[in-house]
Amino acid sequence: MAIPLTAESLAEGAAMERLNLEVQKLLDNVLDYNTSATATRTVTLTIKVKPKEDRETGDVELITSSRLAPSRPISSRLIFDKDSSGRAVAKELSAGEGRNATPLPGMHPAGRITALKTRKDGTNDGN
Repeated sequence: MAIPLTAESLAEGAAMERLNLEVQKLLDNVLDYNTSATATRTVTLTIKVKPKEDRETGDVELITSSRLAPSRPISSRLIFDKDSSGRAVAKELSAGEGRNATPLPGMHPAGRITALKTRKDGTNDGN
C-alpha cells in the first residue's frame, strides 16, 4: 500500500521545512520596529505538478515565498547652496540646525562631532 501524499511528506519534508523558514521570516518582520506594525504579511507555498503524458509519473516543483512589510523610510533634511565656483552643493541639517547656524563647540564645520581639546586644568576650551 502506498503512503498517502501530503504537504508534510512532499520532497521528504522539504516543503514544510521551506514553509517554516518563510514563516520565521514573517515573524521576524512583524517584530522589527523598522517596519509598519499593521502591514499585512503573506507566506505562500506553491505546489506545481506536471504529469507526464502516460499519467503514471510527473514532476513536482515546490516554491515558497513571502511578502513582508518593507522597512520604514528614514527621513532627513538637506540644505542646498552653491560653492564659490558656482557648483551645486548640499549639507545634511542636524536637529535644530539652520542654514546660518554657528557650529557648536566640538562640532566640525562639516557637521561631524570632534573631540574637545582638554586644557591642563582639566576643562575644555570649547573650540
